[in-house]
Amino acid sequence: AQGVVRLVFSCQSWRMASEAIGTALELIKSVDACPKSPVNDWADGNWKCRPGNVDDFKRRLRTFQVPWWFNKPLCVSPIECARRGWVNAGEDTLSCELCSEEAHLERTLDGWLVNGSRVSVDVATAVHNCHSGFCPWRSHEVNAVPSQMSEQELCADIDKRLASLQPLKFWPVLADGFKDKATLTVLARAGWEYAGTAGAGSDSECIRCSACLRVVAVESFQHEFASSSRTTESGEPSPKVQRLEAGHLPPRQGLWSPKHSAFLDPYECHHFYCPLYSRIDDGLTDLARHLIRVHAADAVRADPASGTGDPAERAGDTASTVQRAEEVLRMLDTILPPS
Repeated sequence: AQGVVRLVFSCQSWRMASEAIGTALELIKSVDACPKSPVNDWADGNWKCRPGNVDDFKRRLRTFQVPWWFNKPLCVSPIECARRGWVNAGEDTLSCELCSEEAHLERTLDGWLVNGSRVSVDVATAVHNCHSGFCPWRSHEVNAVPSQMSEQELCADIDKRLASLQPLKFWPVLADGFKDKATLTVLARAGWEYAGTAGAGSDSECIRCSACLRVVAVESFQHEFASSSRTTESGEPSPKVQRLEAGHLPPRQGLWSPKHSAFLDPYECHHFYCPLYSRIDDGLTDLARHLIRVHAADAVRADPASGTGDPAERAGDTASTVQRAEEVLRMLDTILPPS
């Protein structure tokens, strides 16, 4: 009898040891999948957990399609999911490239279901828990997003976007409230960068949000020639430009255009889940105001005598001041008795 007991005990010990070894091996593989090397070898299918790699993050973000991931809570927006290692693998379906686990999120009349189970906690936590127990993305997330960046990093990003917009041949006409500002500076502060042309055989220039990756064509809105395009190589004004300077160019036929306005609102055109998005009638988000404030302060530090580092903005501010002064004089003229 004692021999039988020892045999049973040995079998149980062996099984427990085997399970422990298997668990340890899985943990080692997961840790090995989170290297410090910045080498971008995802194209070979060698997926890595690199929270600091912006290219990896944007590649995951580009997998999200509106028909597949539509009308989801902001806490599981494409940006938030991509930050935590998920890609959009199908309709209402997320997939982790490291642990190969999936999260299927759907809404019923009674609430949200994750992988067929009713959500008993918040949706973001339920989706996050779909990673395997040893997946590195359980304890990591991408911090290279505007809300997590320092003021110095934000200013550098804005300047980089501003430089990227310089090749534009046309500038979109901005909506009311932005028209007296330097167009490219407004766009860069609102997250927009140059995105090339619309596609093969197309000459329509596009801009892209660096946060949500929304792409819009400049000529989808009323537009005008860029300042650098208004003169010929000899420095003389282009005859064609002279004919167009009296008004703006209309939106180009065949391109998507917003129905409510022909002008570009640099914040309303983002995806709704973008941290820079705000509707036309709403105020700017805290992040949007923060970007404007830190970049304007940086411009003042760069050129203290000017009050702002942007000559076009200084000209706009001066014009606004003169206009207000003229209005005051007209009011006084109607109020005061004649001399």
